[in-house]
Amino acid sequence: MEAEQVEERRARWHCRPLTEQQTMVRLITAVSRAAADPTQWGACVSEMSAILGGAAVLLTLRPPRRDDADCIAAAGIAAPAIGTYVDTYYAQDPWVARMAGQSPVIRFGYELVPRWELVQSGFYREWMVPQDLLPDLSINGLILKHGTRPTATLGAFRRRGTRVLQIEDVAVLRQLLPHLQRAVRATRRQRPAADGNS
Repeated sequence: MEAEQVEERRARWHCRPLTEQQTMVRLITAVSRAAADPTQWGACVSEMSAILGGAAVLLTLRPPRRDDADCIAAAGIAAPAIGTYVDTYYAQDPWVARMAGQSPVIRFGYELVPRWELVQSGFYREWMVPQDLLPDLSINGLILKHGTRPTATLGAFRRRGTRVLQIEDVAVLRQLLPHLQRAVRATRRQRPAADGNS
């Protein structure tokens, strides 16, 4: 009986809206764990997804290449769709192409790729639509780049049945950007040691 009461209190606590400060603490904690242990990137993007109301979140830690399963951390995106993103759709992602000339920043997707252009793209029709990812109010960001080439990106897509992403969500992710940059760099420094490659 006591265990049920504890679980009920825990469930009610998780239903309370978080303050902006609590949200940032949760996100920074998740990002810090991922920086220390790259196997925690999945949990980190799951935390982002939860804070964004169940949005599908896709974080590229480095430009995707075949047979590099660890290049992406995702939440709310099925494994086959992650595979096709790595193999085909990263090269067609309209946001990645538009971010090439930008400084690292987080913004609404329509600020880079207008809706009319997105819905005409193969990326939208062939990758987003089958997953019920909606074209409106995605959040996209450039985390790191090398020259004019994006090397780490973030996409948050509203799924059918989830809440609309808001300007407050963009603001939170903008505050998180320096932490994400440090964490992705830390992961890259650890990778050669883990691979045995230089």
